[in-house]
Amino acid sequence: MNRADLLSRRNSLKLKELIGEMVGKRKRIRAAGGSEFEKEETDRFEEKLREYVDEGIKAYEADGNRYYHNDEKNAIAKLEEYKENYFGWIYDFELPTTNNESERSLRMTKSKQKISGQFGDVKNAEDFAAVRTYIETCRRKGKDPYEALYRLMDGDPYTVDELLKSA
Repeated sequence: MNRADLLSRRNSLKLKELIGEMVGKRKRIRAAGGSEFEKEETDRFEEKLREYVDEGIKAYEADGNRYYHNDEKNAIAKLEEYKENYFGWIYDFELPTTNNESERSLRMTKSKQKISGQFGDVKNAEDFAAVRTYIETCRRKGKDPYEALYRLMDGDPYTVDELLKSA
């Protein structure tokens, strides 16, 4: 393992630790009824993030063998470019800290696409997406998915107003 690899790994661990620390602090603040970090805390986070990204860039540039490190370079570039997207949850406590729910929502679609012989054509994919979106929205708003499908098949699907009132 060369020096750049070591720096890169150490840097990744520090970044992971920083993010975990912020998630923990946010949970404690929310549990105490708070809804935001102190400005000093977000400033400290931004400073540390900048430091770790700069270290990552230096480690990448110091390494002569760029072939194996394209993934690291791309990750650093994405982190810089989409910082607001990745870390919006630090500034807005209404945002989730992860996108796990979004990924779970997409999992069935990806499985159907890969395993079940795909969708056949674009129309079938659009229909599948429309029904899945309806079911998922109803589920997230506390409606029974079977009842939602029954109403849909009966020609009386839940309306947006009904779903918003139940939120």
